[in-house]
Amino acid sequence: MTNYVPAGKTSIIKRGGIAYQLQTEYAYRPYPRITTTILHEGQVIKKIERKLENAIESIEEQNRVQDIIQGQHNEVFRLIRDDSSISKSKPDGSPRPVVNHTVGKVEQTKINLQTSLQTENKDGLEIVKVSEKKSVLERFSSIPGIEHVYQLNNEGEFKSQTAQKQFRKDFKKTFKIITELLDIFPILDQETSYRESGVYVIEQDRLYFVSNGKECYFISIIPDGTLVNFEEAIKAAVFGVLIN
Repeated sequence: MTNYVPAGKTSIIKRGGIAYQLQTEYAYRPYPRITTTILHEGQVIKKIERKLENAIESIEEQNRVQDIIQGQHNEVFRLIRDDSSISKSKPDGSPRPVVNHTVGKVEQTKINLQTSLQTENKDGLEIVKVSEKKSVLERFSSIPGIEHVYQLNNEGEFKSQTAQKQFRKDFKKTFKIITELLDIFPILDQETSYRESGVYVIEQDRLYFVSNGKECYFISIIPDGTLVNFEEAIKAAVFGVLIN
């Protein structure tokens, strides 16, 4: 089994009163590929699949595939944004097409990386693009009202003893149920301990539990008066692209 698994991408898209979920991820069984899935209420609307000639065999190839995932995710995002036939599609239980693309041995793709948070309005959509050049922690710190970001590994262990003591002092009840909170984002790969990604609200506008697949975070908030939807802002920081 390969030990190199790049992080997937997830976006929530709302258009015409209908919410869609866009997921892009890498898989190596039964063959190496990158698949983007468009879902509505848990049902698949369409899949776009890009086959790779080989599985990821090094950290360098993992980084390149990470760029391909980002590029494919953004490409499908633009398709949904600009092609009304996609957004008007509704699941009816019939089989959905898989659009296939094949690329050669894991190759570098050119990605237009953003350098800061930007907001663009097009066709009634609000699109938040987050820098992929910045670390997740840097993206979190750009959100107004963030008090502290506590890092944990996927086993629920704090990466800093000092941070653990502070969290235990400030959030004693939550500290006692960390094991239960981890179950919210189940492990998808036992060998790599890669978890499902997502954002869980523990206390609105105060405390959030986050997984980006590779590690977990507790994020504490002290609102500074700026009007912020913290759940959506955190999702944007974690997943890179978010559409409201």
